[in-house]
Amino acid sequence: PDTDPELERLTWNPRVKKALAQHLQGKACTILIVGPAGAGKSTFINSLVLEKVCFSGTSVKGVTKHIKRVLINVKLGRGRTCSLTIIDSPGISGLRRADDNTKTQLSRIDSFDLLLCCFDISVNGSQALPFLQLSTLQFLKGIFGEECIKQKGVIILTKGN
Repeated sequence: PDTDPELERLTWNPRVKKALAQHLQGKACTILIVGPAGAGKSTFINSLVLEKVCFSGTSVKGVTKHIKRVLINVKLGRGRTCSLTIIDSPGISGLRRADDNTKTQLSRIDSFDLLLCCFDISVNGSQALPFLQLSTLQFLKGIFGEECIKQKGVIILTKGN
């Protein structure tokens, strides 16, 4: 996994930091970010910490090709910290060969606490969104199971990159 002790100095989005402080209370947390290729997953991660910790771009084929773990010690205030692991994943493309690779990579992730599924609302207007959501969620259900999706899944709407 990619570990960078310098990430402790990150300037967190204040609302994200406040939510982390209230809900994590010093506990470790792993967040898996998934979604279609080009949905803005890496950009979303960068917006959480207000710095570029994941490479992002504008390719509809997606930029991230391999799982990347970003390990961060979040300073919550009053001497409290929590360990946060954010897992950036390759996009789900709808192309069998690419998705087989993504499925293999995702199936190797042993555990996570939260599954954030990003969807770009600016792609082909709003008519494409329900299809993308359903096909992506079906894909993820095949890897993690329906109960996992129900218990840990959150949908994030983005504007891509």
